[in-house]
Amino acid sequence: MTAAQKKASRNPFRKYGSYVLELKNLAQKSRKAAHWNSEVVAALNGQANVELRRVATLKARRKVGAFFTSTDLGSQLIACASFDKTGIYCDASCGMGDLLLAAAKKLPLGKTLPETLRQWGKQLTGTDLHHEFVEGARTRLVLLARQRHKCKTALILSAKP
Repeated sequence: MTAAQKKASRNPFRKYGSYVLELKNLAQKSRKAAHWNSEVVAALNGQANVELRRVATLKARRKVGAFFTSTDLGSQLIACASFDKTGIYCDASCGMGDLLLAAAKKLPLGKTLPETLRQWGKQLTGTDLHHEFVEGARTRLVLLARQRHKCKTALILSAKP
């Protein structure tokens, strides 16, 4: 077994990548697509946690402390913060970005979707040990921005990390 194969087999969240890919596909779909809004609502409100429990055992999640903040708890925590156009909000262990999503819901929108994403990119930051989670958090923020802007056209996502 190669070193890369050993590393991949030790990552209990490698299967989570397929869920993140589904989120990326959803982010690129036209808002006019059947069930788009209901799929986005699910993706932003607990589905990430359900999927994590499906692909990783409790033992694996405990070993690395992979437990996501619920939507309600995230909203309660963020309610204690003040929001303006210059504040920076960092989640040092962002997981799938639930706290960042709660913060983004309080941030103003730009005039266009790209402007909003640029501004949020300056104000919202997070890290995690698992790249699948970081990619998922980033994609969920795009979904939230599209939902708030009510963009109907399909979106082309950059491959840039």
